[in-house]
Amino acid sequence: MTNNVSTPDSGEQQMASVREKAQTKAAATSDMVQRVSLLHEVALKIGAARSRDEILEVVRNEAKWLIQYQVCFLTSVNRAQSHFVVTTLSPVADATELNHKHFLIDEGMPGWVIKNQSAIMEGIKSGPAFCYSLEGKLLEIGIESLLIVPLRTMSEISGSIVFGSVGTGVYREEDRAIAQQLALVLASALRNASVVENSRKRMAQIELINKVSNQLTAMLNLDELMRVAASTIRRTFSYFDVTLFFLSPDKKELVLEAHSGNFVDFLPHDYRQPTGQGIVGWVAEHGERVLCNDVALDPRYMVYEYHNTKSELAIPIRIDNEVVGVLNVEDAKLHAFDETDAVVLETICDQFGTAIKNARLYEEIRKANTKLTEVNTMKSEFLGIVSHDFRSPLASIMLAGRSLLKNEVVQEMPRVKEYLQLMVNQASRLNRLAEDTLSITKLESGQLSYVFKIVNVERLIQDAVALVRFSGKHRFEYKI
Repeated sequence: MTNNVSTPDSGEQQMASVREKAQTKAAATSDMVQRVSLLHEVALKIGAARSRDEILEVVRNEAKWLIQYQVCFLTSVNRAQSHFVVTTLSPVADATELNHKHFLIDEGMPGWVIKNQSAIMEGIKSGPAFCYSLEGKLLEIGIESLLIVPLRTMSEISGSIVFGSVGTGVYREEDRAIAQQLALVLASALRNASVVENSRKRMAQIELINKVSNQLTAMLNLDELMRVAASTIRRTFSYFDVTLFFLSPDKKELVLEAHSGNFVDFLPHDYRQPTGQGIVGWVAEHGERVLCNDVALDPRYMVYEYHNTKSELAIPIRIDNEVVGVLNVEDAKLHAFDETDAVVLETICDQFGTAIKNARLYEEIRKANTKLTEVNTMKSEFLGIVSHDFRSPLASIMLAGRSLLKNEVVQEMPRVKEYLQLMVNQASRLNRLAEDTLSITKLESGQLSYVFKIVNVERLIQDAVALVRFSGKHRFEYKI
């Protein structure tokens, strides 16, 4: 029978092991308490940040004290829940060229976390998903372990935060807990910042809409209106490229009337495109807007050899509910436009349609006025010619009549003398009328100068009455 008796040495070893475990546990507890305290300080800094950029700058500077990593980046889901975009938050991550890159919502381990709303703490090669353009980039720089937690506000997943380390099995449950708490604070702060920034953006856009609308409605020259509209919209809203297409009279083609941006050299003024072709042609034909944040996925997009367009937003321009053209905006980035851009541009297009209508009416009035001016000039010239041609024969008639009145034979014939005198008087009257007509023409054209003076009214009446011959049946009297 053998008795198991602990020797003094083995007892001391057990005690040393217990003390070591206790010290390790105490150290871990102390480390966790310290990290929670630091997390509280970081949360306060995040809460004090006033914008998304400031919030992310806090994470870039402070997260390294909470969790060990070489790579840190944030993913944000777009409104359509179809893609997420990467925002790098560490120098090593910056070097991967992942910043601002878009991925489908089901790509890579960040996509898996977003879709499944669950954190993962895995080796990069053994994770539930793998994407060569994401995890493959991380492998290239030696990242072996990943800790990814979702950004959650209430029941909404807005993205994820990713930590990566070059070691294997680096992350523990304590790291997951800290990362999840950081993600909660971060998600809430980003959501609040987004609400504030969207409100500011909407207010700024309303002001800009008024500004652009005032500029457009104040212009009446159609060519200048379209040129200024394209450049103003691009400059005001910082768009990459803006074009204005208008339907030809037969509605078979779209004609490029104004262009501002980076593709000006590729599409010249008066460039023509058949209606129905491309996104612009589809919008003109169907009268509906198109918001395409990845033109590679839209079969309607017309590929140009020198274009690097990734996103396109096309809005119909209407006058009295009839489509007359298309406002087209393009960008070299994926997911460059959102619903707010579409609403703002639709409002601008409504104002633009009114401005075009006013400009066209003004052009019609201007042309009509020019034509009336030409007609008036022709009338003045005609009256001048007629007046001159009247005066020449009238002068001959008056000269002949006056010569006959001086003839002795006529002097002895009262009846003939009376008729001759009447002829001379009426010819003189016609001559004065011709002169008056010419004077009125000169007066209208500003070529005649005149002055007012006192006249003898009775003499004017006598002269007027003297031109009239009354029969014996009538009597005319006047009194001054």
